[in-house]
Amino acid sequence: MNEAKLVIGIASACSIASILAVLVVVPQLYNQMSDVNSRVFDGVQAFRVNTDSAWTSLMEVQVSVTPPSKPRENPFNSIFLRQKRGLPGHCNCGPPIQPQCPPGTPGPPGPPGPSGNPGGPGQPGNPGPPGVPPARN
Repeated sequence: MNEAKLVIGIASACSIASILAVLVVVPQLYNQMSDVNSRVFDGVQAFRVNTDSAWTSLMEVQVSVTPPSKPRENPFNSIFLRQKRGLPGHCNCGPPIQPQCPPGTPGPPGPPGPSGNPGGPGQPGNPGPPGVPPARN
């Protein structure tokens, strides 16, 4: 019987110790998780500020580079009225403009070209002086 009381006492002491440990550790874990949560939230907020400013800068560049769009039209006009379709006003559809630049310095001479086709037969030549008879042996 004494042994049973001893085992029960040890088990009770261990249970009380574990309950006290849980009462100490759980609030610390909660505080640590709350700290991590606030750090992540602050990081996300800083990232959001950076991305919003980058997006605003991109939109300013896009507005300054792209041509103005045509004003909105009544969508029913395109359904019920027949319209000729043309190109927008910002299109440059004329003949291409040739640049008017001054000539540059001449380059090095190129390789010689291929030989040409042979010419036709020439005119007969003038008569020559009288010939000398060959020597006889």
